[in-house]
Amino acid sequence: PSTWPSFTESAHWQTFPMRSARMLLTRPPSIWSGLLTLTQLSARAAMQARGWSSLAEVMDAVLPRILPSEAIIGDVVELQSEDAMFGALCVAVGNGRVTGYFEGHDGLTVLQPVAPIIAAWRT
Repeated sequence: PSTWPSFTESAHWQTFPMRSARMLLTRPPSIWSGLLTLTQLSARAAMQARGWSSLAEVMDAVLPRILPSEAIIGDVVELQSEDAMFGALCVAVGNGRVTGYFEGHDGLTVLQPVAPIIAAWRT
């Protein structure tokens, strides 16, 4: 696609980084079918049907993993989360900051992570 999706189209915490990565990929869209959903339950079922136990495994299937210290603007990063299956996936925006949907914040938010980045993928 040649246009960036509006935030109202990707206004769910789990879809923002995956939609951003999907726009940069040339892989068939079938890998994403069922994962870009509006409910956590249906996303969990789609992931388990494919043998993935976390969003990090989904990202490993479509993007090359890099060291967290190598993350640059636009790369997908994972922060610590209470839910092992749905890690806090965010997009790096530079200067150590990330953007994503975070508990306690309305809408898309830019934050400076306090905890270290767990994993990162090059987009």
